Amino acid sequence: MREVISIHVGQAGVQIGNACWELYCLEHGIQPDGTMPSDQQADGESFTTFFSDTGNGRYVPRSIFVDLEPTVVGFSLVTHAPLPICMTRRPICMYAMDYEFQLVEEKVPDECFAPEDCDDLQEYIFHEIFEMMNFQLRPKHVPAGIETCPMIHIMPRFECFKDGLVHLWSSKTVLAYFLSKGGIPLFDKEEVSSHSRLNDEEFTRNTGRLKQSIILNTQFKPSAVRADWFERDAEKREVYFVHNAIRSASYPIGIAARIAKLENTLNKLKNDKRNSYGMPNPEYEATKLEMDKLKEEARAARILKLREPVAGYIDTGLKPDVVAHIAMVTIACHHIRYNFSISVFEEIIQYQFNDRRLIELAFIHSSFRTSYGTPIDHVKNIVNNCGYRRKYGTEEKREKKKGIVSLFNIMGGEIDGEPILHNERLEYLGDAVVELITSHHLFFMLPHHFEGGLATYRTALVQNRNLAKLAKSCRMDEMLQFAHGADLINEADFKHALANSFEAVMAAVYLDGGLGPCDTIFSKAMYGSDPELKQIWDHCNEHELRREDPLGDRELSQITPALASFHELERRLGIQFNNIRLLAKAFTRRNVPNNDLTKGHNQRLEWLGDSVLQLLISDFLYKNFPNHHEGHMSLLRTSLVSNQTQSVVCDDLGFLEFVIKPPHRVPELKVKDKADLVEAFIGALYVDSGIEHCRAFVRIVFCPRLRHFIESEQWNDAKSHLQQWCLAMRKSRNEMPAMPEYRVLGIEGPTNNRIFRVGVYFRGERLSTGAASNVHKAELKAAESALADLESVSASRGNSKSVSFLFSFSSIHKSFFQKKHRRLRRFFF
Repeated sequence: MREVISIHVGQAGVQIGNACWELYCLEHGIQPDGTMPSDQQADGESFTTFFSDTGNGRYVPRSIFVDLEPTVVGFSLVTHAPLPICMTRRPICMYAMDYEFQLVEEKVPDECFAPEDCDDLQEYIFHEIFEMMNFQLRPKHVPAGIETCPMIHIMPRFECFKDGLVHLWSSKTVLAYFLSKGGIPLFDKEEVSSHSRLNDEEFTRNTGRLKQSIILNTQFKPSAVRADWFERDAEKREVYFVHNAIRSASYPIGIAARIAKLENTLNKLKNDKRNSYGMPNPEYEATKLEMDKLKEEARAARILKLREPVAGYIDTGLKPDVVAHIAMVTIACHHIRYNFSISVFEEIIQYQFNDRRLIELAFIHSSFRTSYGTPIDHVKNIVNNCGYRRKYGTEEKREKKKGIVSLFNIMGGEIDGEPILHNERLEYLGDAVVELITSHHLFFMLPHHFEGGLATYRTALVQNRNLAKLAKSCRMDEMLQFAHGADLINEADFKHALANSFEAVMAAVYLDGGLGPCDTIFSKAMYGSDPELKQIWDHCNEHELRREDPLGDRELSQITPALASFHELERRLGIQFNNIRLLAKAFTRRNVPNNDLTKGHNQRLEWLGDSVLQLLISDFLYKNFPNHHEGHMSLLRTSLVSNQTQSVVCDDLGFLEFVIKPPHRVPELKVKDKADLVEAFIGALYVDSGIEHCRAFVRIVFCPRLRHFIESEQWNDAKSHLQQWCLAMRKSRNEMPAMPEYRVLGIEGPTNNRIFRVGVYFRGERLSTGAASNVHKAELKAAESALADLESVSASRGNSKSVSFLFSFSSIHKSFFQKKHRRLRRFFF
């Protein structure tokens, strides 16, 4: 039999439980045993609404009211389709949330669930009470005239405990509960009059059950507020409710501007708290006193006490704890719908993720915080107006950190702190993934093009404008989660964000499934609309040396002394090439004449190896430094892949012994030439054996050097280091601190061998000079020389007039860097 819940509004409407049915029976003439006297007749719509004939002359109620107040324990979410198997049970990005939740799959409560009633309850709770008008669960982009069902049905879970059992109310019972509450005013006129004459103890006892209740008056905005307590006025015969609220931080805007100005002044006076005689600085004390007074005014201006008559208000039957459930339900519904959308996206790219956290993170822009599926202001309103009252003014004052301090903390291996919940780290890795994919295809598709032309083609393919088009072709613009504001209102900025999201998605696919799926997705996005071009792009020719000997050419080393000499290098490295001529080509420089053995020089392999090295280093840093931001990882990567580092690797591995030299000439290799040898070797290893062999080589040869770079601060170049020293010299009241200035002092030598002399100046005085083959290197050498002079001045404590000003800030800055060095010592892999 279908359950029927009916409400009689009137005399019995204020009764509950057995008292309600006693009135119903008396009204319809039914005896306590369920029988009806013979002189009465059971007819009428009212009778059949409340009573049912058992067939033996007795009548029983068609619904039962439980004489218990329910407890709201949350909401059940009923979906039409099962949740995706690999979806996360909670959103990745949940900023500013004091609670967490997880989605737990349960059996549908068929006995107490009715979709139509749940839709009515959702309309009443979310739209009528809490006024979340933008919270809609019906499908979007549906043609006009088509009736649709909500994608998610929300069923309130009202429970009561009786006789050792927990009773879950059906959706009809919950609907009846709200109907009964909605028909009764919070206090009618007689109750207001009687309550206003009660003494304090009786008034507090009678109104205690209504404290912390959410009351509703649709004539006001917001309609629902939390009643913290009740007051009465005996003279006016009136009862009031009191609601304590805190205005937005932007409310006392005039005071806030003055406070900000005074804080800026205090920061400038921070180092001048006392004058030269050791007495307190009166200007500092007066400014601090004025700022404290203004802060008290601002705090008082934000506190609001609302005191209104109870007339026109009804008790919704809800308490502030339901607000937390409301906020979690809105987030959960958005999370479920977003994961259904991800399933559509997986069909578009034809790849299914094993870990959906990666693809969720790839679509989170740095401006995004948390999506409630409705405007954030609506959620803030219900939390402030109906949620539990929060104590105001107890937040700890946090000191603003300087950028260099944050940078040193990150580089020092700090592992605490919240994870980075946006896609910039993935975009950093995806940039290297896209670069290697394009480099791989161009290298094998255009075997006769030099590295300059290949670099030009790659630049055109990986530029943001092209990647933004690829993102739109995969409908990533519909998946990107970002905050609506001025940051992305410009079309160029939005396209840049789309390009970054495409790179982040490629990184997510790479971490989830490797390079193969990334290559497939990139090919489909680039040439999916043109099968002929896609076929050309997907078809990769073998390297010409491998085409000549598909099974390997190691037997040639037995008859060719030039190839036999590389057996010693293979023995040192523990690597054996299938095509040893590839290894020989990696050590063939441009000045070696063309020959049939290597078929050219190593410039193309060096170009390919550079992309392979970038990806492998980026992958290592991403996985081993989960709390490092994109900029911090870029500094570390630059240290590892720099020409200086690769030059050292070249010397350590003894590559110079195996360089194929041109006839009648033995040139000296520079730092750049040594770095090119290492990259060419990595490129040859990639062509011969694949990326996993390259990964093992890089992991053993490059990655262990990272600890030295971090401890010695080589991620911090000399120019940046000198700038930090100079910033430490700034005065507290100086808004424009002096910065080091670099000037070109002279250019010497012929046009093909220029030598640039650069001097570095601070406050008009020359600190040092440097000379190199280009301006940038000369500036670095000048900065290094200046730093060495500063260290020597700090150590010797010289008092000469020419360096007195240098000693003053070297002693200031030395303690800072000593403290940071102690933190860096704790770094480990």
